[in-house]
Amino acid sequence: MSVLGETEINKLLIRKDFDKTKEWWLKGKFDRIGNKILIDPLKEENIHQSNYDLCVGEEYLSLRDPHKINHLKEEETFDVEPNETVLILTEEIA
Repeated sequence: MSVLGETEINKLLIRKDFDKTKEWWLKGKFDRIGNKILIDPLKEENIHQSNYDLCVGEEYLSLRDPHKINHLKEEETFDVEPNETVLILTEEIA
């Protein structure tokens, strides 16, 4: 596995024919997308030297209570306790 730099990330990001590619992704036609990167919504300011910063969405699930989906309001925060695993929904599909 290799880490992609900003140049490689920008080369792999799908910017043209975005709607058609998103439709393929939604229909599970991943072979048509290949090794390209699809992020929706794409925020150019979130592209960095070797990563893309995803935005926290509206829901999260702590594996300490895996049957309870927690909801976040805009600007609300929560603490991840030591030895806790949390799955967080992002704003983006990627």
